[in-house]
Amino acid sequence: MKLTPMIARASSLTLTGSLAAVVGAASSDVANGTTGAIALGSATSIRAACTYTRDGSSTTGAPVFAVDVSMDAPTTSPAAVAHWVPVMMLDGSSFSAGAIDGYAEAIAAKPSATGTTSRGTPPWDVRGAHWARVRMADTDGTNPGAITDLTVGGET
Repeated sequence: MKLTPMIARASSLTLTGSLAAVVGAASSDVANGTTGAIALGSATSIRAACTYTRDGSSTTGAPVFAVDVSMDAPTTSPAAVAHWVPVMMLDGSSFSAGAIDGYAEAIAAKPSATGTTSRGTPPWDVRGAHWARVRMADTDGTNPGAITDLTVGGET
């Protein structure tokens, strides 16, 4: 069943060259203003989407998305959610002696055009977690762009 999309952060946020949690800036934002925690309820997968404006001095800028999850109890205050772990991508080709390498998954939504475009991600698996947060960066850390209307939706 599809979830109704939720605005994690509506107002503009200038990105940096390093992944940083996107925190809410208004009481209507579902991302907590301190931790960026978003209550998942019964969601098993989520997608993130936003409006991205590439900096006018950049020729390479694009948003980078990453999602962290926490299994802190659903009764935890959103400002106190901790124990974040990145959603991992498994490298099946690395299988050896019963082990598979895992990497923190981050998606650079390329290519990006000059000006304002809509950008988003494929589904992120959040099964077993009560909380998620979106971290974002720009591939051009010197002339980073900005996002607005970071939205999170998904399925149960």
